[in-house]
Amino acid sequence: MTEEPPANLPAKLSFFDWLESLLPFKLPRISLPQVAKNFDKAAARLVISSLGNVSERLDANSRRIKARSAAETALIERAETILSSNANLGSDLENRALQHALGEALNAQANRERILELAATELSHDKKTSEESPKESDAQSEIDADWLNTFAQYAEKKSNEDVQRIWAKILASEIRQPGSSSLRTLYFLASVNSKDANRIVSAFSFVIENTVIPKFIDEKKYIPYLDLLFLQEVGIITGAFGVGGPQLTLSSHDGVKFDHTISYFSKIGILKSANPSTEVKIPAYPLTEVGREIYAISDTKIPNYEFFEAFSASLSNQNLEEIAIADVVSRTAKNIQYVNKKIVFEKTPG
Repeated sequence: MTEEPPANLPAKLSFFDWLESLLPFKLPRISLPQVAKNFDKAAARLVISSLGNVSERLDANSRRIKARSAAETALIERAETILSSNANLGSDLENRALQHALGEALNAQANRERILELAATELSHDKKTSEESPKESDAQSEIDADWLNTFAQYAEKKSNEDVQRIWAKILASEIRQPGSSSLRTLYFLASVNSKDANRIVSAFSFVIENTVIPKFIDEKKYIPYLDLLFLQEVGIITGAFGVGGPQLTLSSHDGVKFDHTISYFSKIGILKSANPSTEVKIPAYPLTEVGREIYAISDTKIPNYEFFEAFSASLSNQNLEEIAIADVVSRTAKNIQYVNKKIVFEKTPG
């Protein structure tokens, strides 16, 4: 027997409350209006295949909601009766097809709801963080319906827990800020296998500034050349073919001195020169749009601090007077606080 909607639902029921009553987990209460609206829209699409905004809280007529639930219950019960009936209501092939279709639908529903649950956990963590630091900004736009449709189609095929966590991070990121992950990134993640994913994540260990892999990696073969070609062929980086190519150029901020930092996971490289005309040029393999989006949501990449120290020291031939690395304590748009500063190069006087 299929479960009916809970009998203790209030007489005047919001669509949000009704949706939550169907799920085995709590939906997050989000204080940021547009983020809440985006989550509700995503939840509606993944759970009941509707793009209506749950957060509008229309205080929908409970009778209509319960009537819809009763109709759905009757339909499912009818399908179950047909499947379990001893009567030969169709051919064996037809019965197997019906069983397969129902099984596929149930599996797809379970996958979508599990990814939604993991995304809800991510956003609930945001709430705790925002209570400690209430400067979190609201989303600037509504989540796109076409993006949600594509996401739902791919997500329902993901049964592996680790893969579901990746898709949940994508969904949470898009809810917070629509446009964070493009349709191309969804397509890429839907088609990549675990072996290729491991090659990509391994390369992410050498990304600086969240945007480029310095060509310094070629000197000690931190990334095999065939892997570099693979990364370019699948659209993660550019610049792997031929000589020359893109570079990251750093110059004076204020025309008085040269003082730059380079970010790398929890560390920074500190580059200094008293000469304001100093320029540091770093040949690099830039991440593509897809590469940057996947890098942003990948939480399995592992830093290689030995590489970063060697790379930072290698910049000593670019008229710098001091190069150091340090551990980042806090970071804002205008200021970085750090500790454990270690000098890796210092120009001797004269």
